[in-house]
Amino acid sequence: MITVEWDAELENTVVMRYADPVRDWQEYHTASDAANELIKSRNGKVHLIHLAGRTKMPPGNPFPHIRSAVRAIPSNCESVVMVLDNLMAQRILELVMSKLFGRTIKFARSLNEAHTFLKSLAG
Repeated sequence: MITVEWDAELENTVVMRYADPVRDWQEYHTASDAANELIKSRNGKVHLIHLAGRTKMPPGNPFPHIRSAVRAIPSNCESVVMVLDNLMAQRILELVMSKLFGRTIKFARSLNEAHTFLKSLAG
């Protein structure tokens, strides 16, 4: 299951909260679309936090799904922060995001760490 909501702590920040089970890739795309609609609803810069933790994704090759989601991120999305507990998944995503998709994302170990990073961007 993936829920999408405005962050209660940080203004102009959308949180995608992942929880087992994520049924299929359509659920991922539906949640990504919902996050993008929230991001587009604001005129200024917006941040996106993926709070995935240890949630397992559906079977199958994730890269076409990730590529589609990354390409659809609205231009006013200033930062993407991924909260992951899986170091191997983090390394793979770092490589894929920067080398193949031309998008850099920040990784954090907790929601608190993600908030600290995003607050630092505000100066």
